[in-house]
Parts: sequence; C-alpha cells; structure tokens
Amino acid sequence: MTFPFLAGGVRHRRPVVNVKALVLILAMALVPGAEAAKPTWKPVGAEELAEAKPRLEPEAVAEVIFWNIDVDDRGFPRERIVTEYIRYKIFDPAKVDNITRISSVTYTGSDDRTETFARLALPDGRVQEFGKESIRERSLAKQGQEQGFLGWLGGGGPELKEKFLAITGVESGAVLEFQIRRVENYPSAVQAFVAQREGIPTRQMTFSCRTTSDVDQFNHRVFVFNKQTAQLNQDQKAKLITVTATDLPSVAVEPVMGPATDYALTILSCYDSRNLTLLPRSGKVRVPGDVPDKLGPWVFYSTLMNWVGRDRGWTTKRVKQLATEITADVADEAEKAKKIHEHVRALAQEWFKRPAPKTPATRAANSLDEVIDWAGTPDARVAAEDFLWLALALNQAAGLDAQLILLPNRQLSRFYRENVSPVFLPFAAVAVRLGGEWKFSSPHNRYVLPFGLVPWEQEGQVGLLALDRKEEFVPVPAAAPDKNLVGGMGVFEVDAEGTLSGPCRRSFTGHSAARLRNQLIAATGERRNEIAKGKFGFDTKLVELTITKIDGLEDSEKPLEFTATLRWPGFAVLTKDRMVVRVSVFHADGSTPFSATERRHPVHFPYRWQEIDRFTLRLPPEYRPEAPTAPPPMPGDVLSFRMQLAYEKEKNLLHVRRDFVSNLMDIAPAGYPQFKNWHAALSRADQHEVVFLRRAAGAAVPAEAPQR
Repeated sequence: MTFPFLAGGVRHRRPVVNVKALVLILAMALVPGAEAAKPTWKPVGAEELAEAKPRLEPEAVAEVIFWNIDVDDRGFPRERIVTEYIRYKIFDPAKVDNITRISSVTYTGSDDRTETFARLALPDGRVQEFGKESIRERSLAKQGQEQGFLGWLGGGGPELKEKFLAITGVESGAVLEFQIRRVENYPSAVQAFVAQREGIPTRQMTFSCRTTSDVDQFNHRVFVFNKQTAQLNQDQKAKLITVTATDLPSVAVEPVMGPATDYALTILSCYDSRNLTLLPRSGKVRVPGDVPDKLGPWVFYSTLMNWVGRDRGWTTKRVKQLATEITADVADEAEKAKKIHEHVRALAQEWFKRPAPKTPATRAANSLDEVIDWAGTPDARVAAEDFLWLALALNQAAGLDAQLILLPNRQLSRFYRENVSPVFLPFAAVAVRLGGEWKFSSPHNRYVLPFGLVPWEQEGQVGLLALDRKEEFVPVPAAAPDKNLVGGMGVFEVDAEGTLSGPCRRSFTGHSAARLRNQLIAATGERRNEIAKGKFGFDTKLVELTITKIDGLEDSEKPLEFTATLRWPGFAVLTKDRMVVRVSVFHADGSTPFSATERRHPVHFPYRWQEIDRFTLRLPPEYRPEAPTAPPPMPGDVLSFRMQLAYEKEKNLLHVRRDFVSNLMDIAPAGYPQFKNWHAALSRADQHEVVFLRRAAGAAVPAEAPQR
C-alpha cells in the first residue's frame, strides 16, 4: 500500500517514502523513448567458439559468458529504459529450451515497450540474427496455480501474455546471445533484478544504473541480497551505481520456494522522496518538525506515519456516533474490535465491487464522513487506505488502544532492520492491544480477512508501530495452523467394479481461503466451478467431479466450502477374492513434491496449516475387511499426522479420520533430509491400503476386525 502525500512541513535528510504513489500524483507527461536501432554485437572470439566443456559446473548445459544489465533512469519518474545483453555458451543444445525460446512475460494491458534481438554463432563460423520478424505471442495460464499435494495453496492471478523469440538451429559449441530493450512508462519506484539463472551458471555479471537527474527530489539506493562475489560501487558525481559479480552458480527451481532474495543474488533498485512534503487533510493535526537521528533509524518514518494516521483518521462527530452504534451493548473489548473490523470490511468490500463511475471524482475525500458515505459523495475520491483510517479512528473512538502498524512484504524479502527504507515496510494495518497482546485488523484489504488476520506475506516477522518520535517493533506472529484449516468430508460407496462414488465436501478457512475466495467472486459460471474442482486435488483425468454448491463466498468468518459429487472408476483394485482400497481418498492419488535427495535452497511455506478429513466408505455387501489397521501415527510439535480407522460391521462401513498439522514455515537445506524422510513417511501413510475379502455365499460373517 502506498500513501499519497504532497505539500508542506517535514524536514529531514533521510528519504522515507515509497515513491510509487507520488509518481502517479505528479502525472508528468511521458517523454517518448527513441526507437531502438539495430543492435551492435560484440565480436565472438575464436576461443569462445572452441570451448568444449563448462568452466563453472561440470554438468551445465550452458553457461553465461557475460550478462550486462543497464538501467537508464535519467527520465525517472516518467520513464525507465532497461537494456540487457547476455551471451551464452551452449554445451547441450537438447536441454536449453529455457533460453532458445527467450520470452518477455507481461501483465495483460501493459503499455511497456519491449524489443528483443538474438544472434546465433555456430562453431563453423555461420552466423544468424533474429529480430522482430521472429517474435510470437501467446496467452499463458493464470498466475498463482499450485499443483498436486499443495494444489489448494494456489490462488488466481492476472492473465499473462508471453512474447517469445524461438531460436532454431542451435548446435553444441554455439554462442547464443540476446539484446533486450524495455521502455517502461511511469515505472515502479522499486525494481528487482535476479542475477542468477536456473540451471545455468554465470561467469560475469554487470549491473549499472544511471540514476535520475532530478536529484533534488529523489534519492536512489541499491540493496544487494545474497552478495556472494558481488561488489557494489557508487559514483555520486556521475550518478552511476554498478554491481559486478563473477563465477555465480546456477540456481535450481525447487518445490515450495521463497522469494529470490532468499537464495539468489538479487539487486533491489529503490527510489525515495528526498524532500518529503505533506498535504494535510483534516487541518487539525500539526505536521511534525525535525526528527533527531539519535532517536533511531526508523523513527522518522514512524513519526511520519503516526501523523498520517492521526490526520487521515481524524475523529469526527459522525465517526464517534458510528463507533457507538457498532459497539452498542458490547462490553468485551475483543468483541468491539471484531465488530468494528466487520463493519469496515463490509463497507470496503462494497466499495471494491462498485461499478465504474460515469464521471471521475474531482477531489480527495475531505474527511472520514465522506468515506462512510462514499456512495453518496461520488465527486469525492476514496481509496482503499481510507477504510484503514476509518477502522483506526473507530477503534480509538470506541476507547480501544489502537495504533497504525507498518508491515513487511515476505514475498519481496525477509525484513532486516538494518535495511532502513519504507520499501521494506510497504503495508499497513490496525493494531489493537487486547489483554496485553497486539491483535491485527486489515479490513481495507481486497482479500476478505477475518479479524486477527493480515495477509500471509505480512505476518511471521515484526511490524513497526507508527508512534510519534519513537521506534518500536512488535512481533506479528504467523497465524496458528487451526486458523488455516483445510477440511474434507465424504460419504462414499465402492461398488463391485471398484468404482468410488458419493457426495463430498472440501472446506477452507483463514489464509487457505482468502485469495481463493476473491478469485471465485471474480469468476462466474463454469469458470468458478473449474476453480473449485481444482481445489479437491484430484486428477481430473481419473476422477469425475461435479460441483453442486459453493458456500461462504461473502463471509470470511465462515468456511469457504465446495460441495460436489464424485465418481472414480478403478479406485479400488480387484483380484479374484479381494478388493484393495486406498482409504485416504483426498490423498490417495497424491505424490510428494519433495522427492529430490538434496535441496539447494530453503523450503518456504507461506503459512502454517491444518488438515482434517472425515469420511466413510461403504463396501459391497459380499466384502469384509481382512484387517482394517491404520498406518502408525507420527506425532510431533512441528509436524503431526494421525489416521484412524473404525469398522462398523452392521452397515459394512469403514470410518476414516485423518489429521495433519504443520507448524513449519522455513526449512534450511541442511534440515531438508530429515523433513524429506518425514514427508515420505506421510506419503506412504496416505497410500495406505485396506484389504477386503470376498466371502462365499452363505459364509459366516467374521468377527469384527481390530480398530486403531
């Protein structure tokens, strides 16, 4: 989230504000970038063509000889021009699809301009160039999809377009190079460059950035993660920043990874406002003056945002009345905070779903009164963060100890206090002290979240309370597993042919439901049903699944539930006198994503979660269980698993209960083997089979088998 500030009163030399919003406010005219001419290629030396083996990694299919990234920000904030020149040495042409079809993936509707050129030099001296005539485009699937074991973790994303240059004729020993020029209109104030390639080591990398000429307004800083051999140099006079590195190993794309800042050399190029000025809204709150450095490196930002919260959240008479109405007849403080959260969240969701205005708003909202009545003041421009200010003011008007809190973005990087920049605390929420503990409210978020929950990427670290002239970080714990519940229920029947059928239900709460709920709200008809089907985790080539009902779309306090009917031919394996059934229906066809013997990069789960499955299996009357024993339990504080089976002989029913809990969020590569072994045991347990014997006509029913 960003905050639109302009005009007068804070003086400080430390840059503090995310400039992205400021760029939008300035609305400067775009200075068109010159069309890129045909590129100039550097000579390919005979020694490069003659190389027969990789230098850095013996099994590498290719190596980057050099990779030059040039960022021209002299036109910032109107324009950024990024030019990349990368040269590869090819050793195994059959395995370099990821570079012989170079692509530029952009969000639908992007108006950035990209030009891509390629040149292929073969060992025998032949050279071929590829340009605009070879560019192709296609639509890609939605972002954010996960498959298999963690299929329910995925969410929807915007549609993507891929422009790609398909290179043909590559031979072993060839040198393949690309020049890519991208012109970005009104670029982001924060840009990340990941300087390591999947499966391909890099001999030499150079990043250079010519910073904006508007040095009075903007300050530029570069943060380098996972430095390895990287060297950072800054030439203030020339307004040039460079990062150079050599002998960078390849990176591996592994299941369940964190952001690139966790494992790869990543360069974060960031702009902040150098001379921040403020635009008061209420006219009731004095702007802060000078803030001494000795109070702490984060105090200026904390003080600034404290002022913003008090100014934007100025408590009017209408706000006080509304706080009284919402909390009437409620004495418990936690219940008051929850009711305020739900009221503001409902108001914000109505605003998110509003139709496009016929005429644009001509002014910013003057007070929270116009935020409360946003539908009745169409000329007032309301933003999502206005509902944050409203929630803050309502909590304070209700007599609660509430503060604005600034939160990190775990999808960008881990939070390190020494990296002092608002780039690393880009989000905000309301913190309410209840019973000596801080609880958090994010009612202004597009994702429909219950009280006590902020988006998963904002939790699990610390947050900065927006206090006046004080630096105070408080823990923002990751939600407990039982807050992120994935449930499964079913009443199934297995017929004499081994086909499983019956009604079933899948439910989600907390983080497991948040993004999925919004994705479903945005979808309609069959598309909505297809999304729901994918969250059951079944292979749709094997299983016929029909969605019959979707509940809990509009209320995050209730589980998001999908009801369906299932038909699974060949679920049970038949022999002459036996039927073999994998009893963990929702996981019976799953496979572990952690099959590799080693791990190069950390495992990073977005949040902790719990799974509870409860279902019954009715078998054909001629079959009885040979021994319905469950797999051994695997209890633990960090990971826990237990499956229980109970046989009801009068109805020939097998009752199955499966419980799984994960308190894990991060696993270092050194701890991966132990985790892999545990997860392999879990996968074996989920493939556990129960054998049913066919009894001859008139045979006595055996005694009830033991239960576990």
